[in-house]
Amino acid sequence: MTKEAIQNLIAKGELKKAIEHLLGLTKNNPDHADTHNDLLLNSSRLTELDKQRNQGIIDLGDERRTRNRVDLAILDLVNQLPSDFWAAPVAHSPLEELRTAPLLLEFVKKNGDAYEHDHGLFTEFCEVVKKDFGSVKERDLLRILNEVYTAYQEIPPLAGFFVAKNLGKWKTSQWVDFKEGIFVWYGEVMSGQDLARIVEEKKEWFDTVHKDFVLIKGGSFTMGAPENDPNAQSWEKPQHQVEITNFYLSKFTITIGQFAKFIEATGYQTNADKDEGSYIWKDSNWQKQAGVNWRYDVHGKQQNDLHHPVIHVSWNDAIAFCN
Repeated sequence: MTKEAIQNLIAKGELKKAIEHLLGLTKNNPDHADTHNDLLLNSSRLTELDKQRNQGIIDLGDERRTRNRVDLAILDLVNQLPSDFWAAPVAHSPLEELRTAPLLLEFVKKNGDAYEHDHGLFTEFCEVVKKDFGSVKERDLLRILNEVYTAYQEIPPLAGFFVAKNLGKWKTSQWVDFKEGIFVWYGEVMSGQDLARIVEEKKEWFDTVHKDFVLIKGGSFTMGAPENDPNAQSWEKPQHQVEITNFYLSKFTITIGQFAKFIEATGYQTNADKDEGSYIWKDSNWQKQAGVNWRYDVHGKQQNDLHHPVIHVSWNDAIAFCN
């Protein structure tokens, strides 16, 4: 992609797409490692902004100022790149062939990140790799394994977000943009067919649960208390405008049975599990009792009705469930 094309993307407000293309151009290019790191830093800033906006915890003015700073930073990086950068082909590491090799992908699928803790497993895999690819430094192999493992952890949630954002329906151009973005960011760690299969699985899930949710249109509202409110706490000020994007709300309360499926699928530990209990209503008072978690009722007795609304769930637990 040319310098002018990148500048046009930024001018059109497609900053994330511009960063994705720049990351692809600077990846594995030792002469521009600092630029690549700066791009990653600014990309993480945009991701954090999106997260805060989705949670409704960022002021609109602060968001605009941060986006403008990122915008100017990326333009500055583009202008600092020498002319030969845009004319020269992207340098590719010989290890890229290994990065997309079926044997490496199958190893990650089968073993996850067990190689981080099982030195024997890692050493054995090194020997297998050397037979097919010759001498490979263990440090390089470990780096590639970590990259591929991270991709396989992060791509499915991104596929789920793509499906939900498009309400389970999208145009071919949207799919192509999503696929190219994934491959620019993570490299071709899987085939287009594998990525399409993951997206289809997320769509099937979305279609199943979507019928129990209603769309709530986003908008803006005033959060906090006015300065002259004598009864307001300090943390309720200053009063400010917050914008909320569209979101889905379940028609029914989440049940113990639904929450149990989430726990079984992810192995997640709730705050009550980690904090050694939760509060129950006992002797006309709220008291913390060890061992109480989402499986229990308000009185601290185990709840066997799977259709009962789940309680003893924190904000963190609810966010994990939604994600």
